[in-house]
Amino acid sequence: MINKYVDFKGKKLNLDDVVEFRLPDSSGYEEGVVVKGTRSYSKSIKVSDTKLYSLDIFCDENGLKEGCYIRNLGKNGIEKTRVERDIEDYAKYKRKVTKAKNVTKQVPTEAQEQVDYFKWARLAACKYKELNYAFAIPNGGSRHVLEAKNLKLQGVKSGVPDICIPAVRNDHAALFIEMKRQKKSVISKEQEDMINYLNANGYKAVIAYGFQEAINETMKYLNS
Repeated sequence: MINKYVDFKGKKLNLDDVVEFRLPDSSGYEEGVVVKGTRSYSKSIKVSDTKLYSLDIFCDENGLKEGCYIRNLGKNGIEKTRVERDIEDYAKYKRKVTKAKNVTKQVPTEAQEQVDYFKWARLAACKYKELNYAFAIPNGGSRHVLEAKNLKLQGVKSGVPDICIPAVRNDHAALFIEMKRQKKSVISKEQEDMINYLNANGYKAVIAYGFQEAINETMKYLNS
C-alpha cells in the first residue's frame, strides 16, 4: 500500500499536489518536487519558499533508485505510482542553472566536484557495498605554512590522487581517482608520476574532469 504522504525532514507532502521531483542543483534549489501551480504544472519550488517538497530514495533488490510517488490517472481511476531512475543517472539531474539575467554559470571547484562525488557514493553504496569504504586523501588544498610543514613531516605527499576505492577488481587492488575541475585543469608532474607508478604496480589510477567522469570511472571499475 502506498502512503498518501511523502515525508521530508519532518514535513509531509500531499501526493495529490506532486507532478514530478527534482534534485539539488547549483542554483540554490534543494531536495524538492515540482508541484501544481495556479496556472502551471511546472512551478519550481525552493525549500525555503514552501513546505511542499520531498525526495525519496528507494533501495530494493534491483539496486538503488530515487524518486517520489506521484498521482497518475490510470484505467482504474486515480492511482499512486512511483517515479524512479537509476542512481547512476544522478549527475544528469544534479545541476540546473537558473535562467535569471546577468547570471554567469561558474565552473565548480575541485572541492565541490569531490563533495558531489561522495554524495553520490553514499547513495550508491546501497547497491555497491565497496563504496562504504571509499575515502578521500587530503593531500591538496591551501593550508597555513606551519600546518603544511607538519603534514609533510607526517607523510603527506604531493601528487597522491584525491580518492581511493579499496576494492579488488581483476588485476587491480584498488581504484584511485585524481579529481579535477571540468575546465582549465592542469595535471602536475608529481600527479602524473604518481598515477603512472600506481598503474604500473597493481592499482588502477585515473584522472576525472568533474564528478560525472569520476562516477563513470567508478562504475566502470566496479562492474569490471
